[in-house]
Amino acid sequence: MNGPQGSFVMSLRRSIILWITLLMAVVGVIAVATTYELTLYEAGQFMDDQLRQFADASADTDETNRAAAELQEPEDRFTTRAWSADGRLVHATRDGPPIDAPPSYQGFRTFDDGESWRVFVSKDAKSTIMVAQRMSARGEIARHAALEVAVPILLILPLAWSVVVLSIGRVMRSLAKLGETIAIRSVETKAPLSYVGIPREILPLIGAMNTLIGRQQMALDQQRRFVADSAHELRTPLTALQIQIDNLHAAGSEEAASLVGALREGSSRVNDLLNQLLRLASFDTPPTNPALEEIDLVDLVTFCVAGQLEVADASSIDLGLTTLQRYIVLAVRSDIQMLLSNIIHNAIRYTSPGGKVDCSVEQHGTGARLIVADTGPGVAESDIPRLTDRFFRAASIDKTGSGLGLSIAKAIAERYNLQLSFENRTSPSGLRVTVYFAMASASHRAMSI
Repeated sequence: MNGPQGSFVMSLRRSIILWITLLMAVVGVIAVATTYELTLYEAGQFMDDQLRQFADASADTDETNRAAAELQEPEDRFTTRAWSADGRLVHATRDGPPIDAPPSYQGFRTFDDGESWRVFVSKDAKSTIMVAQRMSARGEIARHAALEVAVPILLILPLAWSVVVLSIGRVMRSLAKLGETIAIRSVETKAPLSYVGIPREILPLIGAMNTLIGRQQMALDQQRRFVADSAHELRTPLTALQIQIDNLHAAGSEEAASLVGALREGSSRVNDLLNQLLRLASFDTPPTNPALEEIDLVDLVTFCVAGQLEVADASSIDLGLTTLQRYIVLAVRSDIQMLLSNIIHNAIRYTSPGGKVDCSVEQHGTGARLIVADTGPGVAESDIPRLTDRFFRAASIDKTGSGLGLSIAKAIAERYNLQLSFENRTSPSGLRVTVYFAMASASHRAMSI
């Protein structure tokens, strides 16, 4: 899809993905950090409960202590101390914090003698029970638990990011497809844009564009009706004027003959202009069920050249055919004939006496191109894009013409999706007009004239 290029042009897709990536990264970091810390805290609370429960169980028998200790790794095992009411040590595991006398406090403490321990002390009237666990073992257990919770979050984040990016890509593709649909639409297309497959948020924009399309079509229809109606309305008084001029010439004196001739020439030019306007109006309107036919480009260009020979001879211009390669195209013959005749007539009009206008049909890729090259003065490079503008004339004002011939040729070319190009020649000087027929058949027969 064509559009503005450059590093300063904002990409909606890139901006959305960038902001969502940053948002997901921030949320992911916060979620993982929070989950990690909360899991560490909960694991610590859980192990404190284990210390408390183990202390309660240790008050029963030594067999209970040994059975519970066998279920743990050596570095993870709980260590216990038990003192009688009179302060006598009645039970102790082999390792543990160096606490020999019954502690004076009750509850949880952290003891450090070069190695950190988490200690829980339980007292009653008969005994004092102390249960301890290494802080390194507790930290390892808590970290493992926290990572087991955080890792799934870290794995889900890329998956969620991929889903979001794919969703954004799908929406952007629908917008790109909409842009392509609008780009290839003809000015004559009256059908509204489809709402199928368009995101809900874009529907108001599509509705506004359909409204604009309707107003544009209404304006174009009004313009065409105005041109056609004006030309038709002017035809009647001009015809009457022509009749009066003829009557004046028949009844007038020799002194009025020159004036009558000027009036007749002016009336003829106005009639030509009206005919051109009517043709232009007809080609501005899309045809309904045109009768297409196979047209031999060589035969048609030969016919058009023959029709312009009288005009060329009157101006002492050598009009001829050069290399021809036969191609068959599918179109309305009168339309393509009007296209070629206008281009050839325009070349003759702006070529000086003694000059040449050459016409040729050549193979071009899988299609064909028709070239009309003259030896006239050419045009200014700045005027080339305006050659098909209505009523624009690049030549001096002493050249007769309505300025609509190439406009009609452009309208016909657009109707059949033909490419029309103009370029100045250097040796010899002049203008070269090329019509590219992309729908030309692949079969052809070359011949030289």
